[in-house]
Amino acid sequence: MPDDVFDNYEDAVKNVRKLKEEFGTGVSTLSLIHNATEESLTFVTSHDWWGHIYNYKTYPQVIGAGKWGGFLHVKTAGLLLVQKLLLFIVANAYAEINEAHYFDHIDWGSVENSVNAAGRQHYAEWEGCIADVNTESDTSPLYKGEISLKS
Repeated sequence: MPDDVFDNYEDAVKNVRKLKEEFGTGVSTLSLIHNATEESLTFVTSHDWWGHIYNYKTYPQVIGAGKWGGFLHVKTAGLLLVQKLLLFIVANAYAEINEAHYFDHIDWGSVENSVNAAGRQHYAEWEGCIADVNTESDTSPLYKGEISLKS
């Protein structure tokens, strides 16, 4: 299993806290994504407004079914795009879900407005795919996203 994907929540948290320790002081988001589906989630692209992923080698490229992916975003925002899902890692929690190539031509300004209007918790559903995301309030909050399929 890759170093950025974990069997359980505790190991994923331990890993992002280790990344935060390596990074040091400064605004960051300790990001966790749980794949509660029966298929792998594959990273496609990222878009940052303020900051970047710390140490891209630790960014999960594939999160297998039932696994946790973890990474550290430094400064204030980032996103993860996996197949049909768009997750935003920010001081607010926001997710969008749509068909596979929908995000190839997305209006990032419109997305930024939605992210800025979001609160600490967000739920999105599209064609049976669910994203439930939340974040703590802190200078280095823990952001948790769970991707699942409607039963």
